[in-house]
Amino acid sequence: MLTAGGRWCLAAQAEFGRIDILVNNAGIEVTAHFEDQDDEELDRIIRVNLIAAMQLTRLVLPGMLERKRGHIVNIASLAGKVPVPYSSPYSASKAGLIAFTEGIRMEFRKRGVSASAICPGFVAEAGMYADWERQTGAKATFLAGTVKPERVARDVVKAIRKDRPEMLQFWVPARPTAALAELMPGTFEKIYPVFGVQKTFGKLADARREEQRSAEREAAASR
Repeated sequence: MLTAGGRWCLAAQAEFGRIDILVNNAGIEVTAHFEDQDDEELDRIIRVNLIAAMQLTRLVLPGMLERKRGHIVNIASLAGKVPVPYSSPYSASKAGLIAFTEGIRMEFRKRGVSASAICPGFVAEAGMYADWERQTGAKATFLAGTVKPERVARDVVKAIRKDRPEMLQFWVPARPTAALAELMPGTFEKIYPVFGVQKTFGKLADARREEQRSAEREAAASR
């Protein structure tokens, strides 16, 4: 079954004759206690964040390989490299997207097609974080920080022009932070609460749980 993104992809190919660059930017994030999430929600997160990117890549790949030229840009997240409690399915989908990027890069780079993963932290003014901020009033802590969308856009262009495998955006040096999480997970677990992400996301998950329970009580009372 062809997704909406797939239809747009085919329409773009029909209109312009070819697609040289694909940016997989669609994504959804749900902050919740994992035990509160049902199968439908888990499926939706993985399908939008990971499977859709694979399907769109598969659609454009034959033409790129035929021309021996093309670049796939997957907008992942630091959540795919650094743990994000109360958003585990999102983190898992982004970790999968990073691995997918690395795999297709190694598989097709010698045939003229490459790929890059873009891994931002909280992006101010636009996208999921901006929506979250408007809807809940919650803000990233000082240590967690935010980056501007313009920086993410510049890094996308840089990744394509310089064929970078991965670009990380964080207001403090992101690479050492991600490396510490990977190389010394026990130590990072002790440091991580300082960033305040776990506390903030925990409050949002609690608020969502209360909303769900309130809706259930109202539904039961109306029967």
